Amino acid sequence: MPCGTRIIDSIFINIYDCYCPNNLVPNSGFETYTICPTSTVNGQIGLAAPWDNPASGVSPSPGSDFINTCSSTPIDIPYTGNGNAGVVLFYESCEYREYIQAPLNQSLLPGKCYLASMHIRVNSNSGANIDSVGMYFSMGAPGQGNLNCPMDALDRINVVPQITNNPLVDMTAYSWQNVTGTFVASGGEDYITIGNFAPDANLNPQYFGPFSDRYAYYLIDDICLYEIPSDTIDVNNILDTTSCSSVTFSAPAGYNQYYWYDTSSALVSITQSLNVTSPGTSTYILYSSDTNACPRTYYRDTVNATIGNTDVINFSYDYPDPCDSTILELTATSTGPIDSIWWSFGFMGGGNPIWNNPIVDFPGDSTFNVNLSIYGSCGWIDIIVPVTIIVPEPTPNYELANYNQNYCVGDAMTDITVVDSSGGGGAVNWYSDAALTNNVGTGTTLAPDTALGSYVYYAVETLTCGYRVIDSISITVTTCASCPGNLIPNPGFENITACPTGLTFIEYAVPWNDPPPAPGQGTSDLYNNCTSGNLSVVPHTGDGYAGFISYSPGSELREYIQAPLSVPLIAGQCYQSSMYVTLGEISQYTVDSMGIAFTNGAVVQGIPGGTFDPGQGLITASPQVVNDGSVDLSSSDWQLISGQFMAAGGEDHITVGNFTPNANLTPVFIGLFTSYAYYYVDDICLYEMSADTVDATAISDTTNCDTINLSAPAGYNKYKWEDLTNLIVSSSQDFSISATGTSTVVLCYADTTSCPLTYYRDTIVVTINTAPVAGNDHAIVICSQQAAFNLFDSIPGAPDTGGIWLPTLSSGSNVFDPLTHAAGIYQYISGLGGPCGADTAAITVTINATAPPTTSDTSICFNDATAPLVALGDNINWYADPALTGLVFQGDSLFAPDIAVGSYTYWATETDSVTGCESASDSAVYTINPIPVPPTAYDTSVCFGQTAPGLTAIGTSIQWYDTFSLDSLLGSGVNYVTGDTAMGPHEYYVTQTIAGCESSPDSATLTIVPMPTLIISDDIVISAGETTALVVSGAGNYLWSTGAIADNIFVAPQQTTTYTVTGFNGLGCSAEISVTVTVLEEENVVYLPNVFSGNSSNPEHKRLYVFGKGIETLELSIYERWGNKVYVTTDANSKPRSSDGLCCAYGEGWDGTYMNTGKPLNTAVFVYKLKVTFNNGEEYFENGNITLLK
Repeated sequence: MPCGTRIIDSIFINIYDCYCPNNLVPNSGFETYTICPTSTVNGQIGLAAPWDNPASGVSPSPGSDFINTCSSTPIDIPYTGNGNAGVVLFYESCEYREYIQAPLNQSLLPGKCYLASMHIRVNSNSGANIDSVGMYFSMGAPGQGNLNCPMDALDRINVVPQITNNPLVDMTAYSWQNVTGTFVASGGEDYITIGNFAPDANLNPQYFGPFSDRYAYYLIDDICLYEIPSDTIDVNNILDTTSCSSVTFSAPAGYNQYYWYDTSSALVSITQSLNVTSPGTSTYILYSSDTNACPRTYYRDTVNATIGNTDVINFSYDYPDPCDSTILELTATSTGPIDSIWWSFGFMGGGNPIWNNPIVDFPGDSTFNVNLSIYGSCGWIDIIVPVTIIVPEPTPNYELANYNQNYCVGDAMTDITVVDSSGGGGAVNWYSDAALTNNVGTGTTLAPDTALGSYVYYAVETLTCGYRVIDSISITVTTCASCPGNLIPNPGFENITACPTGLTFIEYAVPWNDPPPAPGQGTSDLYNNCTSGNLSVVPHTGDGYAGFISYSPGSELREYIQAPLSVPLIAGQCYQSSMYVTLGEISQYTVDSMGIAFTNGAVVQGIPGGTFDPGQGLITASPQVVNDGSVDLSSSDWQLISGQFMAAGGEDHITVGNFTPNANLTPVFIGLFTSYAYYYVDDICLYEMSADTVDATAISDTTNCDTINLSAPAGYNKYKWEDLTNLIVSSSQDFSISATGTSTVVLCYADTTSCPLTYYRDTIVVTINTAPVAGNDHAIVICSQQAAFNLFDSIPGAPDTGGIWLPTLSSGSNVFDPLTHAAGIYQYISGLGGPCGADTAAITVTINATAPPTTSDTSICFNDATAPLVALGDNINWYADPALTGLVFQGDSLFAPDIAVGSYTYWATETDSVTGCESASDSAVYTINPIPVPPTAYDTSVCFGQTAPGLTAIGTSIQWYDTFSLDSLLGSGVNYVTGDTAMGPHEYYVTQTIAGCESSPDSATLTIVPMPTLIISDDIVISAGETTALVVSGAGNYLWSTGAIADNIFVAPQQTTTYTVTGFNGLGCSAEISVTVTVLEEENVVYLPNVFSGNSSNPEHKRLYVFGKGIETLELSIYERWGNKVYVTTDANSKPRSSDGLCCAYGEGWDGTYMNTGKPLNTAVFVYKLKVTFNNGEEYFENGNITLLK
């Protein structure tokens, strides 16, 4: 039975920061070992390879310990993991030392900074602590001698460790302490040795505890060693310096290493100072560091030295008189100081002013060399700058910010603006005529007219000395035709590779060029706003256009412009092409022919007859687009030439010009010289004209009961008939449809020989109806229990679907259900209300019915003999499902095959011998009842001589029997009184009955138990303070009136006491007996136990108390065997004893630790001294031994 909770054990979990990057110490936490150490103090550090003891002169010698949780010996908790090392750092008899030693993973690098650390703590068994421990890194492994400790050969290693504990490390602590430090490696160190390297004379050992061996024993774990990378910090300790001769930089003091680098990373000095004499500006980078410091830090300082006169001087000038551009005000500037200044202007009378901002009147148009000298940072420096004086115009204060521009109607138009570049401009007026009579605005901004037309605006500045025309600009607003998806590259000649500097240069408007055979060498011209004065007319749009010769009398001289298309043209596709042309102002003739030719490849010019210009003759190609009568080629306004054509396919070049021979031209002489006709062209367009589709109604929708013939309109060369899936069903003008039902066809027809191309689309719905078929009359006979069926399937003669039934079939479309519909004539009507009339078929339905049989249910108990299910009727069929699909037996009586507990339903039908119709079913249930589980019966017992209770069972319809075979029924009901009185067990058997099925029996036992017979010690007389044993027997378990449960107890009553004990046998019966201890009282009593354990189950025995009576004062001192006092008390406060409540236990008691501080002492024999003074003044002294047990 549960008796409460019990602590199994406890465990401590510590989480530490174990960061040690790239640790150079192998097996740093002593986690890896070859075999498990045999005990705690073992000298087996070598098991945690590569750790070992240093080499010594004696073998075998004691040494450091390897401690791991894999050993069964209890250990102190490691810092991390499962293992640590144990070393003796001090022993009082000689300079005895233990060390641990291991090779490093790699040798240390000279001059590098390293961080080393370890965790250390005093072991709980140590008898002393010290104040020194260290880590020594050496080239090779140092050994140990036996100078001071010849018996052990484990002398102190006389070296100076790089890392020792600092005062903040508590070397007396039982908790883990971190010993850490940094050092600079000499180079080549490949071993680590850990221990106490200080001589005894420099130590301050502290002893504690009861241990005879006064040694300091410490644990070591998690040793770390890694290189600390140097750091670089940018500083600004040295200022940039400028000097006319030399600069000396001095690095900060306090460092022992200096490196000076130039910007090419070349080392220029390793001293503290750097002297710079090279003229100009030089940059140096200084790295300062202390190589003895750890961690190492480099301080980087970037400094600039400037040597010589680096002043940059210049001057600017302005026009103080807006009406006289020969008067200049000059302003000198310098990047350095201007201590003195001197001017010279290069003409007589100019003078030599020695101040800044002189105003000088230059003598007319010319260029004058202005000489400026300034005394600055490092003496005089001078420059000579030519200044050109232009007299005719006043100072240009304003500049026009716009170019000539063409706009389309509705475009967002930019305001015309002039900008005051001087900051001193006059008032601005705008005029629309060259005579400056029609003022249209004032101020620096003018909004141009947005209506169709051409406009010229003049900006005029009013000055104190008159007015000045700033500039003029032309604005043209035209109706611009759109050109979607233009296939002409650079159609407006806006994109140029360079500004044209004269005539020709058409090749600058890439990809336009002259035709072969010499492209780039022809004479077609490019005009663009980017060149001042280059435009003779305002471009149709944008900033550029092209020009070429279109006629020359006496020869077939021609110029053309030519370019590749963006993509080749597609055969059979219609294209729209256009361009704007205007008569050039230098033209001496007008012509009546201009065209655009599209060719497969670049057409070549011929040689004009009678000229010496090879490659510039007439091109005899046939242009697809030429001007018509509405185009005025004699106009100086832009004229639109436009046309449509159908591509042959593959045309990939455009050529523009006059393709008509002179003989077919009608030139008109309009000039002074019989030279040539010259035209400008702009905004060339070519785009594919998408075919248009027009919905037509050439053919009406048609309905008929036979084939329909459809005929498309005449006069077209392409016909296409498609169904609604876009499948072409005919390409002829006529098309016939014979399929019944409604069909939709789409007719497309077009004339593909002309542009623009138009497709006419006509959608025609054709309906062909056929005469309905309802099938033939028919008669059928069915059974009343027949499943519902499709009556339509009974109609012979391939009837149409979708008809109706009269009367209506309510069970579903065409579904006849004998359970729902009556016998009779059902008419199927097809095509009712249709264009071709209706058809009817009559179906006569006869229904034969059979009465179902009569059945009865049957039930049995599990494992009883089976009993049949019985049905009364003829031709009985038994089924396992209500749908009557699983036939299991034919006959009146069905012996069900079921054997498992449960209820099983079967369905029986009767079949008419004449009609063969099967009846509806009647169900019968076959039940197999389970054998119930035995009832729950309860055993009971009674002690001999007591009244026996009745036996009890829980269940349904309970019956009691005297044997397992249930031979004799003794009684019924949940309780049964047996009447037994004899000692021993009396067994009975009990069942329960459910649904007529009786269970197997369960047993219930009445046990009459004998009483125990107790025997106890005789009554006894003792003196006060004496102890006596009381013993009892005759039972299995005991309970004393003191609470003890043993068969014997020791008592020391202070007065006469009767002790009672109750004995229990294993069957739960008990008896009671008593014994009296008579105490002869004493007035003064004292008693001190000679053995105790802090782990006693008796709370009063967990501490060592002075027991007694009548004590007034006491002094108890306890010593370990070396004479050190471990406990002392003078506490004479008394309290009753917890065992019997009698007097008395004195003081707080000793808990077995050092001075009751909780610091544990080992199991040992201790010496005590006891001095007692009783209330009557009597004194008592006692010495002896006390054994402390764990």
